[in-house]
Amino acid sequence: MLKVMRTEEQSQHLADAILSESPAIVDQIFPLDPSLTPDQQKEADAHAAKAIARFQELFKQKIDIPTIVRSVTFDLYDKYFTTDQIKDLIAFYKTPTGQKAVAILPQLSQESMKLTDDALAPQIKAIVQQMQDEDKTGSKAAATSAK
Repeated sequence: MLKVMRTEEQSQHLADAILSESPAIVDQIFPLDPSLTPDQQKEADAHAAKAIARFQELFKQKIDIPTIVRSVTFDLYDKYFTTDQIKDLIAFYKTPTGQKAVAILPQLSQESMKLTDDALAPQIKAIVQQMQDEDKTGSKAAATSAK
């Protein structure tokens, strides 16, 4: 089943995506300091570039994405599908539509999460603002006026 789902290929895409996020990961480890002078910022940028390269090197050495993906996939499919259902899925994944699904599901999932995040962000921002307003007034009176 993993072969028809092109799990190895999907694993490589996942690894590539994680590695492309290396700068953001390093930024979390070493946050920017706005008080740095231009010379200090250049030094910090050089340090960050080295940290990104080191993160990528260690990631490739220590993390076996295909093995992790296989293990997770086996466990999840075992949890949610019977043997007969897995056979049905394999038959489906061998069809042109199944192969298209396998090819686009990662992108579909990623786009779905982004669009959901985009739709939720203003609502979450409004809730946070309401909570800040309530905190400032010391009551929930701001809540009724926000509606």
